[in-house]
Amino acid sequence: MGEQSIDVVDLERFLQGDLDAVRMVADLYHVLHCWDDLIDRDRVISDEQINTAFWTVLCELPTNPFYLRHQQQLTPILRNILIDWIDSTTLERKFGGNGRAYAYGLRASLATLISQCGWLIGGYGWMREVSMEIRRGVMSVESFGEYEQALEREKIMRENRTEERGDA
Repeated sequence: MGEQSIDVVDLERFLQGDLDAVRMVADLYHVLHCWDDLIDRDRVISDEQINTAFWTVLCELPTNPFYLRHQQQLTPILRNILIDWIDSTTLERKFGGNGRAYAYGLRASLATLISQCGWLIGGYGWMREVSMEIRRGVMSVESFGEYEQALEREKIMRENRTEERGDA
């Protein structure tokens, strides 16, 4: 996934200035990025980055006021995001071509979380007003071409690390 990031200014607007919602989404983005880097093995991440990700998901998220208010609505969405991401990794590694195209779309499911947070804050009308902009913003973090190039680099790095460790 590289070094890309979501724009917090846009998040503040999409989430109507609800800073707890912004913090929750930004925190989840960074946790998911760390997880992605651990699985893809495309970047060396520091112990501190791993510690921060675990701290965030175990200590910060469960106490975030927005998350606490909307936990029942958010948990199924988080489950979907995680299974989408897990499935996308399988699709991109085992099915190539169309599998990669499907995987690229699945990896953008964070847009669903942001849109749903917009709905929780501002209702259906607000969600519809910003949902396409949210999707474009999430998808623009990495183009499909950049994504495919990154997959090739990740594959080579994983293979090199596997050879170094002597894994089968």
